[in-house]
Amino acid sequence: NFLQWVEHQQPLEVLEMLAFMYGCFDALALHYKIERIQMHGDSYVAMSGVENPNDPEVSARDTVKLAWDMRECVLAMGSLTKNWNFAPRFGVHTGPTLSAIVGRLRCSYDLFGFTSTVGSVMCNTSPPGELHITYVTYELVRDTFDCSYLQMSQISQYSSEVASYLVDRPLVAEPLPALPEPYARLVTAPVNVRSQPSRAMPMPMPPSPGLFHQAPSNHSTRDYTDGSSQSSLS
Repeated sequence: NFLQWVEHQQPLEVLEMLAFMYGCFDALALHYKIERIQMHGDSYVAMSGVENPNDPEVSARDTVKLAWDMRECVLAMGSLTKNWNFAPRFGVHTGPTLSAIVGRLRCSYDLFGFTSTVGSVMCNTSPPGELHITYVTYELVRDTFDCSYLQMSQISQYSSEVASYLVDRPLVAEPLPALPEPYARLVTAPVNVRSQPSRAMPMPMPPSPGLFHQAPSNHSTRDYTDGSSQSSLS
């Protein structure tokens, strides 16, 4: 609902909100030693693995933790400031990627290739307010986070599809990291965190090679509060 909110705000109000939110995100990324790649409008792109390039499990876990804490901070912002009430989308994928500085004028550092494309698709197809991850990332964080199968997401650029999951909660609840001012007040702010019981059924296990496959026939889709289920692209 960010675009709808912007339509009714003054430019300085929008800039104030973005500066506060991105400053908070930068503080969290610094805590988890994750590199912020770029900010574009209301999107924030970050990459882990720089500190631990040979340990994808650590990279995936830290990235999902970062995204979860970002979500908590945005919810806390909404509880502190009624005018800043958003439902952000988050997307995470794990894999090798190419990073480079391109161009000669106003050069930018960016990511290229399959991994960054899939991560972007996960974000764009995430239900509002949710953390959307691929099967590859799920396999690396399943012992740290409770997740539920969502759908087969289409990767149109590669004419493929990928199994994707929603992160429900950390298996072990942890407080937000200590943040510097002016973001410290978010740590103690009341947050209406989604409370959902653990899955009664085991997570579906796609056949090899794991990333691209047909949707498992016995999977349980994510149920929403209105009684409907999300099984197609949003």
